[in-house]
Amino acid sequence: ALVTVPRRTVFDDHYMRLDPDGTASLRVKPDTYRIVCERPPQGLVFKTVIAGGRDIGDGPLTVGREALRDLQFVFGRYQTALGGTVTTPEGGVPASRAYVVIFPADSSQWFRLDTSPRARTVAVQNGAYQIASMPPGDYSVAAVDLTDVMLTPELARRLAAVASRVSLREGAPQSLNLVLRDPR
Repeated sequence: ALVTVPRRTVFDDHYMRLDPDGTASLRVKPDTYRIVCERPPQGLVFKTVIAGGRDIGDGPLTVGREALRDLQFVFGRYQTALGGTVTTPEGGVPASRAYVVIFPADSSQWFRLDTSPRARTVAVQNGAYQIASMPPGDYSVAAVDLTDVMLTPELARRLAAVASRVSLREGAPQSLNLVLRDPR
């Protein structure tokens, strides 16, 4: 797995490799960091960091002058699911070419949405969509008819105005039918 660290604050490297035995080391300047795992182990997702016995999610992780020890990067599988249909606003016809975008309802979590495990874009197939293994939490969900969907905070802001809200919980599949929206 690779964990990304902002380049502006790193002494040695932009990435921290997690070794097969689960150990890793990285020198960084004192600062506040967000954790992004770009390539988690096969079949797993990055779930959280435990620092000093405290679950901090994906951050912020505050590094002071003293070395941090015993950081735990937790990987696993989320047992969450969301699915439903997507229809056109005119006549409720099943959408044939669309995307469903899901992102945190809380805008303070809109950090690197393009690589965040808390945001995803999925293609609609035959008027239906399915999203699985998202971290539990409150989300905004919208169906859009865009040819290229790059989820940025700006697009999330526009989509939030027309999105539906859903709360994903472990072991509780959700159903949410959507109507195509224009985020412009």
